[in-house]
Amino acid sequence: TWHASEELLSEGGLLLPQAVSVKVVAVEWLPIASSSEAAEDLWSDLCGGFTSQVQPSDKLRHLSDVEVAMNIDLSSRPPAGAFPCSEVSVEVLQPGFFTGLAFWHQPDFGDIDDKHDEDSSRENFATVSFLPEPFDVHSGDRLQVQLC
Repeated sequence: TWHASEELLSEGGLLLPQAVSVKVVAVEWLPIASSSEAAEDLWSDLCGGFTSQVQPSDKLRHLSDVEVAMNIDLSSRPPAGAFPCSEVSVEVLQPGFFTGLAFWHQPDFGDIDDKHDEDSSRENFATVSFLPEPFDVHSGDRLQVQLC
């Protein structure tokens, strides 16, 4: 196996991006119906357990703040057989019908560009991992999220 920083980078070169962060947010997204009651009937067949790419026109409702779930250093080789894994607790700020978790990668260019943290446009193209069984959540609830 190879690693980009070892095989492709010239001596003294800089790997861009140097790292990525994986951001997550709990969402209410009902792409198949306009209400939670209607969605429950179709959920297991059309959404439950699947993932879907979000488009800017999709109406995702955030139930939590955006959290950094994981940082991945791209400049060094991970230990053999180790995949990045992380667990984060997400606090529900808005009551709603928790249907899935939206996630996306945010590049980290180090000292070269500090504007990327303010750029939320990547969120418009997030991937949503739908829950097998959505459920109602209330402000103050905590959701344990594990990424691997």
